[in-house]
Amino acid sequence: AHLLRRFQFSIRDPTEPKIIPLLDTTLKPKSPVNLIVTKRLLQA
Repeated sequence: AHLLRRFQFSIRDPTEPKIIPLLDTTLKPKSPVNLIVTKRLLQA
């Protein structure tokens, strides 16, 4: 749960572009959780 929150927080950081972590997650899925987060970002 903590890892998921940290991941979402880093993506929601306005100082960093959202495309880079999104592509990093899409190209390097480390776990099914990352795939779920990616889908949520695409829908958002």
